[in-house]
Amino acid sequence: MKKLLVLILCILCFTGCTANTLSTSAKSDANKPNATAPMGIVINQSDPEKINLPNEADILFFDDKQIIYSIEEWDKSNKYLNIQFYKYTIAEDTSVKLLDLTEYKFITGRISINDDNLYIPCLFIDNKNKIFEINLSTGNSTIFHEWAGNTFICNTYIENNTLFVFEIIPMDDASSEGGTNYKVTAFSLQNSSQKVIMSGKYQNGTGDVISCITINDGVMYLYTLRYDNYKESTHILTYNISSEKFAELPLISSKLSKIGDDPVMDMYALGNNLIFHTLNGQILVEPIQSNKDLVPLKIPDELGPDISSRYTVLDSLANTDNSLYFATTNTQDKTIFKFDYARQEFVPIKFNFNQDKLNILNHYFTNESGDIIMKSMNDSNSEVNYFLIKKELLKK
Repeated sequence: MKKLLVLILCILCFTGCTANTLSTSAKSDANKPNATAPMGIVINQSDPEKINLPNEADILFFDDKQIIYSIEEWDKSNKYLNIQFYKYTIAEDTSVKLLDLTEYKFITGRISINDDNLYIPCLFIDNKNKIFEINLSTGNSTIFHEWAGNTFICNTYIENNTLFVFEIIPMDDASSEGGTNYKVTAFSLQNSSQKVIMSGKYQNGTGDVISCITINDGVMYLYTLRYDNYKESTHILTYNISSEKFAELPLISSKLSKIGDDPVMDMYALGNNLIFHTLNGQILVEPIQSNKDLVPLKIPDELGPDISSRYTVLDSLANTDNSLYFATTNTQDKTIFKFDYARQEFVPIKFNFNQDKLNILNHYFTNESGDIIMKSMNDSNSEVNYFLIKKELLKK
């Protein structure tokens, strides 16, 4: 997934996407939400459940019964990547292979789940894109959708029995077309019909950019930038999935248009709030129906508020616990932070583990319920442990 992050950064630079942090010089700290709670959550080594996964497993999805993970490896010629997908059953402590793909480039973005069906977008070396549908009960897999093109970001979302696919597609710079295309397509999971609901194209300082989208409670939110001879304006659009109607949130659009240069990397909808995560460590929380100023949260010092890319959002398929989790990119740290949007505060979660060996690297994964898997790797001897922390331990 590191390749995907690099590509995301490249496309932001390519499009000239400049958005959106608020200068805090005129704001007092007293008006900002709390950076940390007075008391945190401590997870002792005996609290989580230890699970047995291969050292090289990349966790894609998990719930209280199963973990879906992938393993990448080079073919014998060292020219192409192959990838295998597995299902690990927690109660049985066993893994079974679901799918084996060859001549593969990478998973292009966010996966989705609907009932027992998992949807995974992949790009292959022949520049063919395929969204695989895997039934987690039977293990059967099919190609749900296939198309040609060098799509290197393809995020999927499911709402109202519809699969929404958001693509960013760079055109060949040497061609007369050039530029970058953006597209959101709706696929019915009932009758397989499809419809493009929004598209945009940026080229030579002019056009429409769809920077990121999020879906919550029947509404899609689209962070869009419009360029006219390199002059930029920001527009936060909504798409009602039931009525199929667009609208704009003009107050939020206006606020984001007036603030400085710091590209928004992602956007989340939690409850009645939109949360914007920027490249340089800003987190902006905006109530959707609010006339108040857009005030950035004060980031905990441990997350490095003034240094670009010092922390990462622990993404999940959904945010049903109404929280986001953040971890520093210093993977030797044993503290992550839970952002409670209702109270607008960060709650530190400390893993009180006995890690007395050198070069311990910690990585974290979350699921739609708010559970966490901690992957702890000793970089000096490649020893790897996986720990499952149930959401009940993370309540405060």
